[in-house]
Amino acid sequence: MNLFRFLILFFLIPALRGQFSPGELSKYHEDLEGTLNCTKCHELRKKELSDGCILCHSPLKNRINAGTGFHRDKKTDCGDCHPEHNGRTFELVYWPKDISRFDHDETGYTLTGKHRALKCNQCHTGKLIKAPDIIAWATENSKFSVLDRTFLGLERKCTACHADVHRGEVTDDCSACHNTDDWHQAAKQFDHDSARFRLIGAHRNVPCEKCHKPHTTRKPAVPQLTGLVFDRCTGCHEDVHRGEVTGDCAACHDNNDWKRARQTFDHGKSRYPLTGSHSTVVCEKCHQPHSEWKPVVPQLTGLAYENCSPCHTDIHKGSYGITCERCHTTNDWKNDLKPFDHSQTSYPLRGKHTEVKCRACHTEDLKHLPSTPSCVTCHEDKHFGQFAGRADGGACESCHTVNGFTPATFSISEHQTVRFKLEGSHLAVPCVSCHKPYEPQPGVSATRFIWETVTCRMCHEDIHRGQFRDKYRNDCSICHNTILFTQLRFDHQSTDFPLDGKHENVRCEFCHKEENDNTVKFVRYYPVAHRCVDCHTLTEEFR
Repeated sequence: MNLFRFLILFFLIPALRGQFSPGELSKYHEDLEGTLNCTKCHELRKKELSDGCILCHSPLKNRINAGTGFHRDKKTDCGDCHPEHNGRTFELVYWPKDISRFDHDETGYTLTGKHRALKCNQCHTGKLIKAPDIIAWATENSKFSVLDRTFLGLERKCTACHADVHRGEVTDDCSACHNTDDWHQAAKQFDHDSARFRLIGAHRNVPCEKCHKPHTTRKPAVPQLTGLVFDRCTGCHEDVHRGEVTGDCAACHDNNDWKRARQTFDHGKSRYPLTGSHSTVVCEKCHQPHSEWKPVVPQLTGLAYENCSPCHTDIHKGSYGITCERCHTTNDWKNDLKPFDHSQTSYPLRGKHTEVKCRACHTEDLKHLPSTPSCVTCHEDKHFGQFAGRADGGACESCHTVNGFTPATFSISEHQTVRFKLEGSHLAVPCVSCHKPYEPQPGVSATRFIWETVTCRMCHEDIHRGQFRDKYRNDCSICHNTILFTQLRFDHQSTDFPLDGKHENVRCEFCHKEENDNTVKFVRYYPVAHRCVDCHTLTEEFR
């Protein structure tokens, strides 16, 4: 009877178990197999899971209570994503959308930059889990390698996955300098204004490794970020002046361009303050490079500045000593001269000469003026030698004064002393009517004052069209005078046709007719027809 009961129970219990359990548990929950353990996960008489899952998985419960991680806001039954009773080999994580399409933002840790391209197991691996509660739970509650399967327990700081190549030299907040796109781009990320040494001017363009050189003893080689000397320029820069000058480099240089030292240096505080045009001279004009120094740098001390000659050539060749400041200033040594009493020289300045700048006469090519200067020493002969044959040699002062080249002082009374004396209407004629421009040289214009021969035709047109060229040699004075051109003194009796009888009363124009030579009209005087038949007919009555 006892054997019979045993056999019945032996075959009946598995059948009963099949009616209560939908299938075998996974190997991870294998120790919960059996009807007596159902209530460890399920509510009594209910299919739904109880809070037994998180009671057992305490690390997950702690994170849900803290409001962190992927499960912090999940209200669904655990079995929706972690179904059981599917056999020993079934993995307990179900991914409705495929794990490769998982939205990592739901975990509260957004993947950016190169993190997006990583495989899940590159970060979620047992060797990177540092959380003590996860490690302790996995050790105490599972005989399987849970750490390589869980997605919990990672730290969010960079050093959880990445080695601290700076070895604690700087803050563990890597994002202060680096980003997830390219961690080598620390220079673009880091705000150097937050450091003890702020970058200004050209320092902003210096590559980081120029100052932050690699630690020589560290592998891998990483730049030294702290402990640098920055309280003086020589911490990074060589003293190219080799101690020739002392003090702060900023007294001469600035951070924008250290070569432009003159921009910041106050020369007024030196032994030789710069004044006038000296203030605009480039530094290297006076501060020549040290010939034997490498790199080449200008000499800043030991310069001779007691007088002008160390820097300037004495164009006077010692004639006036070395005290240049007696006549010159630093504003403009050529034009801005100190007041000079020219009346003490052999040529006192008068008239417009007092307005002429010194350099107009005292040029570099004319260092020594003649002891008896004349106008042509400085002025061009505008008359091109027309008066050279005069008794005074064409001295300008005969007609001009130092008060101005124009007007000339040559008067009518003086004109009466020359070979062409002014008479009659000529006295009222403006000078320019006779003295007109001519070309003494090709392309050069001057005023004509001297002629080889003086004739009326020099100024007056021959209205007779050359009728008297041969007979009277164009001597207008035979008929005309300078008082009035129409006031004639012509003696008809001296011609080839003397007037007598009634001819004496005939008007001139009766015989001397007006003609036209295709250009202008003129009166015919010579030659003219003078036979009787040329003017009278045979039938004409004699009167």
